[in-house]
Amino acid sequence: MNLNVLLFILLIITIFYIIHLRYNYSKNEEKREIIIRRFLDGNLNSRLLSNDKSNYSNVNFLINDLIENYQSHIIKMENNEKRRKELLSNISHDIRTPLTSIIGYLDAIESSIAKTNEEKKKYLEIANNRSRQLKVTLDDIFELAKANSNEIVLNKRILNINSILTDTLIEFIPILEEENIKLINNIINEDVYIYADEYSIKRVIRNLINNAISHGKDGGIIGVDSKILKKGYYINIWDKGVGIKDDIEKIFLRLHKRNLTNGKNSGLGLAIAKALVEKNDGSISVESVPYEKTSFIVSFPVIKK
Repeated sequence: MNLNVLLFILLIITIFYIIHLRYNYSKNEEKREIIIRRFLDGNLNSRLLSNDKSNYSNVNFLINDLIENYQSHIIKMENNEKRRKELLSNISHDIRTPLTSIIGYLDAIESSIAKTNEEKKKYLEIANNRSRQLKVTLDDIFELAKANSNEIVLNKRILNINSILTDTLIEFIPILEEENIKLINNIINEDVYIYADEYSIKRVIRNLINNAISHGKDGGIIGVDSKILKKGYYINIWDKGVGIKDDIEKIFLRLHKRNLTNGKNSGLGLAIAKALVEKNDGSISVESVPYEKTSFIVSFPVIKK
């Protein structure tokens, strides 16, 4: 075989190879165009099939990743919108209910439905209690809104978390005695330091203790434990009350509320606690066995002073 024949054969092979590449390129471009048009029309379930050996696989993978990320974003937006509507519905109910009650009792006094001074005094007392309940709810709504929108200015510094935990717990001793709740104090006797905002830490502890009192007083016992592990300082605030039977994973959501009857809590305390814990580089979790033990566990990184 002479050189001219060999060159001719190589030329033919090259031409066919280029035609093959061009055909595959056009075919892949056509598939991409179809998928992208479906995507633009709102079909987020279409994907490009890729062969790892293909020259176009990387581009196909990128397009698939783009579609999947957009789909996840849309799902997240839809869930947030659903939660926002439910939150607004809950807030509307929480404001309207005590406000309607306040107006009703004040109208009763004004229209002489309450005829005796004792009845007027009773109605005024009820209206006053409902007003305080409404203020608690509004304060917590604004607190949660600020926490979620980064409007809370944190004044982080080195804190003795064990001392703060003990001092905050002491504030609740009269309430626990009034409610006839036994306190089990297992706070370690040791100075432990974290870098955090003092107001936030106290608010978290108060919210969790208030939650334990509201939902655990039927068990008659509330415990506060603390310990140091390799990963940080752990606080466990627990009770033996009704616990959490369903949707435990939703307990920290700002719209998730358990029934309250004492008017001392808006039901947003756990959502506020979670937001503040995370802003101070901590973590919070919950474990619950109804009428045995429900624990809210908070942890923060420890620093050496």
